[in-house]
Amino acid sequence: MIFIRTYSKDLIKRVLLDESLLETTSEDDSFTIDAESDCYLSCVDNGTLIGVAVFSPESRRVVNYHPNLLKEYRGKRSIEFTAKALKWLYDNAEMYQKVNAKFPSVYKHIERYAKKSGFTFEGVDRESCKSGDRLCYGITRKEIGELNVNH
Repeated sequence: MIFIRTYSKDLIKRVLLDESLLETTSEDDSFTIDAESDCYLSCVDNGTLIGVAVFSPESRRVVNYHPNLLKEYRGKRSIEFTAKALKWLYDNAEMYQKVNAKFPSVYKHIERYAKKSGFTFEGVDRESCKSGDRLCYGITRKEIGELNVNH
């Protein structure tokens, strides 16, 4: 599994507009593709595109993380996907000291996924998406450096 930064809107759309992801991305009313300010990492495994990790700057020190793994690769691959995406950020964007991730609270499996990925629960962003609340998680640069990415 390798990550390659991409600016190709066609490649990004191929993943983000996949039927298995449309339901979750439609939770966010502000969904757009901005290859100029956001960082899109295509994830390739054995020559196959399996997902796109998105990092969107929140400030000079904080970036928001949006994992987009195609359905057939979720489950066991989700933790590895996130660990390697975070490691890419750690190696290539040292200005970011914190990564935030927000997930709709209707997805009950998210707590286990977030904790196994190294994130810490930080609170609830109330009434912030179509289905209601979003759960807020964060991980610091130091914590990313301590992650085991040898899956």
